[in-house]
Amino acid sequence: MFGGDPITRESMPPEQARAAQHEVDRWWRSLQLVGTFLEGAQLMAVFSATTVRFAPGGPVIHDGPSTAEADAVGGYGLIDVEDLDEALRVAMSWPVGGFVEIRPVLVRGEPQ
Repeated sequence: MFGGDPITRESMPPEQARAAQHEVDRWWRSLQLVGTFLEGAQLMAVFSATTVRFAPGGPVIHDGPSTAEADAVGGYGLIDVEDLDEALRVAMSWPVGGFVEIRPVLVRGEPQ
């Protein structure tokens, strides 16, 4: 999962935002060329989120993201790598800052 501070991203000058997007597009294409990238999507801005929290009295719907932190997940990419070390090499090549969170995909029937 990829993310960062949405306020900083939204306040970037247009030329800087285009340059950053170009770097990100090039990064994804490089993963496609070697067969590592399987699928992914960019998420709408964090202010478009709706969160359902489960409380003792039942579910409660909130407008906004699930966390009050400054960083927000902006998208995800599913990659096919051999192990965590390879996933870390891919993550550390992310070109635009923010953060990359790595999680294995849970395969039903495998231990967690």
